[in-house]
Amino acid sequence: MLLLSLLIGQSGGASTVNVVTLPEPPPSPQPSPPSGERGQGTSTSTPTPNATSTSDATPSRDALRALQARTEAALARAQALEQQLAQLEQARQADQQRIAALEQQVAEERGRREEAERSTGQRRQALGTATGDVDGALDALAGGSDAVGASLAQARALAAQASRNASQHGSQAEALAADEAQRWLGVSQEALSRGDLFQARQAAAAASQAARRAGQLAGIPPRASTGSSGAY
Repeated sequence: MLLLSLLIGQSGGASTVNVVTLPEPPPSPQPSPPSGERGQGTSTSTPTPNATSTSDATPSRDALRALQARTEAALARAQALEQQLAQLEQARQADQQRIAALEQQVAEERGRREEAERSTGQRRQALGTATGDVDGALDALAGGSDAVGASLAQARALAAQASRNASQHGSQAEALAADEAQRWLGVSQEALSRGDLFQARQAAAAASQAARRAGQLAGIPPRASTGSSGAY
């Protein structure tokens, strides 16, 4: 826009016109046409994505990958812990089974020991009674009496019982000695049935010695014989 200033001078009677040129102001922004009028004689440019939006998307993808990696690592640690827990549980069950088996073995061993103790006591009692019966029979036979059949029979039964008991819970030597005693008592009974008191007495003496030997193996302390078989 041109602004004209008319300056009228009086010098020389002539009018002077000075023309001053002023700069034009910048154009004011035009309002965008309504949406309905777009595209009618007006070209619109497609906005080009700038570098800032691309750089913003890249850290997001990196963060997702880092999060996924941390998640996978956490899952791997959880699986490893679960495997360790399963192994510990299996080991605990195996230990419990071994403990139960050991407890069963201890109980069985305790039962065998108690049975052996009872058996030893029973054998000692049986052999002691048998020895006493034989010694009494020897005294009667030495006096010429043949009324010893019951004593010999009882002593023989007790010696046989001690022999069987020793075979299961004692020593083989003890079982053999008790068996020898019961066999000699059988010989003594047979001789007595024939009226041979001398043979019956000899066999009873041998039975007494075998019964005492078995008793010593069973833990009975040695003692002197009361019969005619002599001191033992």
